[in-house]
Amino acid sequence: MRLIMNCIGCGSKNIDALGTLGKLPNCNRFELSQQEALDLPKYELDLVKCSTCNLVQVGTHLPVIEVFSDNYPYFSSYSKSWLDHCKLAAKSYKEMFNIGMGSSILEIGSNDGYFLKYFNECSVVLGVEPTKGPAEVAIKDGVKTKIDFFNDDVAVEIIKDEGQFDLILSNNMLAHTPDLMSVLSGVRRALNDAGKFIVEVQYAADMFLGGKFDTVYHEHFCYYTLNSAISVFEKNGLYISDAEHLITHGGSIRLYASKQKIAKTDRLKNLIEKEFEQFSIGNVYTEFFIKAEASKNNFLKYINDNGPIVCYGAPTKGNVFLNYCGVTYKDIKFTSDMSPLKHNRYCPGSGIPIYSVDKIIYDKYSDILILPWNIKTEIIKQFNEYKIGTKKFITTIPELLVV
Repeated sequence: MRLIMNCIGCGSKNIDALGTLGKLPNCNRFELSQQEALDLPKYELDLVKCSTCNLVQVGTHLPVIEVFSDNYPYFSSYSKSWLDHCKLAAKSYKEMFNIGMGSSILEIGSNDGYFLKYFNECSVVLGVEPTKGPAEVAIKDGVKTKIDFFNDDVAVEIIKDEGQFDLILSNNMLAHTPDLMSVLSGVRRALNDAGKFIVEVQYAADMFLGGKFDTVYHEHFCYYTLNSAISVFEKNGLYISDAEHLITHGGSIRLYASKQKIAKTDRLKNLIEKEFEQFSIGNVYTEFFIKAEASKNNFLKYINDNGPIVCYGAPTKGNVFLNYCGVTYKDIKFTSDMSPLKHNRYCPGSGIPIYSVDKIIYDKYSDILILPWNIKTEIIKQFNEYKIGTKKFITTIPELLVV
């Protein structure tokens, strides 16, 4: 554990405290023993903001080797809606930037290779992924993958073997590194002069304004607004010229950057203006923590009136929510998840058992809490196909809803 002293985006020491969600365990660590899951050490989950570049970040860092261990349980390809999103994105990038047979593609944080498969006609396709499980799946499926944390030193190694790249991709990775300046330096080094760097990352404006506090966790080292992203990128020699606002992961932004200064599109200018207006009303950060407390109280009342209940999913965000609320296996009997690396293990902090997805285990329960609320439509459709009777589906973010 390490307390932040310098901004990870620009190096400034001008750090201001915003608030805390209290002490939580590493919410992506799944133990084989219920008691070990209950006894996991807890660390402050606090947010701070750099007053130089405006980047919001966690104030307490866990070692990356603990957060992204060999047992890292997240596989991107388990969500159909996410795969559909990425297929459309790949098609769009090919058309926009003339990506084809002679092109070279690098993805940082390539997970199980799900995205790079859409570029298999390109001459060079390479993923960099630090977690062994997903990376080995990618390699087995024929996606060339370097198992490592991407940074400037790794970029030097890659260029020696592959040269520079026409397109560098980063899907939901750029918040997952405390070594942000070295990562961006590596991107600049690995990108050719005409190349594009395309980033998708959760949008801090949606998180803060929508009260989506469960997306704050130790694995997410920072949280980007357009304002802070532009500032951090420019500090590190990259320039954002366009952006899109997306609905994925409860609200994301797609950033288009390059090594060259290019005039900002009208779309980007409009998004920046809207963001400025949103953050000019009230104290967004204070209200964020007030909303978190209200969400907790509403859920605890529901549990008190209707519990015990069961869950679907064991995402990191869900474990943040459960730990913040202080519920355990006594309140929630079990959950199930698509990832085999989570099966027959226990949720961190709460000790809730995790099973493989099977309609039989849900037969006698009427109330099902959906922890990955951002894909609730996909999950409810899945349960409807099971035809196991009427169920009440509960989501808690941004507010308690029973469907």
